[in-house]
Amino acid sequence: MRDRLPCFDYYAPATLAEATHLLASKEGAVVLQGGTDLWVATKQKGLRPQSVVSLKKLRPLLSTIEEEDDRTLIGASTTFSQIERSLLIERRFPVLHEAVRQIASYQIRNTATIGGNLCNASPAADSAPPLLVLDATLVIQGPGGQRELPIDGFFKGPGKTALDRGEMLTHISLPNPPPGAGAAFVKLGRRISEDISIASAAAWVLLKGHRVEDVKIALGSVAPTPLRARHAEDALKGGTPSESSYEEAGQAAMQECRPITDVRASADYRRAMVRVLTKNALKKAVERATEA
Repeated sequence: MRDRLPCFDYYAPATLAEATHLLASKEGAVVLQGGTDLWVATKQKGLRPQSVVSLKKLRPLLSTIEEEDDRTLIGASTTFSQIERSLLIERRFPVLHEAVRQIASYQIRNTATIGGNLCNASPAADSAPPLLVLDATLVIQGPGGQRELPIDGFFKGPGKTALDRGEMLTHISLPNPPPGAGAAFVKLGRRISEDISIASAAAWVLLKGHRVEDVKIALGSVAPTPLRARHAEDALKGGTPSESSYEEAGQAAMQECRPITDVRASADYRRAMVRVLTKNALKKAVERATEA
């Protein structure tokens, strides 16, 4: 006989205010968006929520992709399939589009949401490295109102975020890229796609002539949280893109990551792959910036 799911109180609020009130007032309350991570957590990881707050009635508000002045807003309940099909995302943020296409299976992408992926706070969340190099800002709603938080301050550890009790992620805000910018995402998995990444890297560069004016590098699956490789960025910033500078950045990224050994790969293998993935992501990002 299959194990039964634990009993819990179920709520489907019709407003953000009602949702945040429930999250603040109900002990052990969790948010239900797509449910893909929540299902795994209850079935395999022993999560026993006392209350489940479903956002299904808020989907018209939270599952949108919209242009707003010099930014693009993605609702937290937007599924990966919606992002994958968005011509705006594919054209303006190919690094995010690239990552989303490699997340799980088509069936999972039809249900899983970008907000759920971030709030699950897995070190292997494939949406996190692209959003880190894109300088995403997270829009958070709580009982006291709305606040914004740069994404690099959001992840606090495996399964831990900067969300306070009663708060929920509502939108991801992305600044539109300037001319001369290019970005890329590369992932290592047993099947490349449809699998949890062994290691991943995203890179964003801004070229002025033949010089790298700015660069951002982010890594996944190689530390307790997705992280910016800032020393690796320094290896390229202000210089001319070259094989030697890519190699220097890759070596620096190796030193910054803090991988573990698990059933998918050893720490040493992950560390070695960080060097390769960082180099490949940078090369691809520079090619795109050159074409921009």
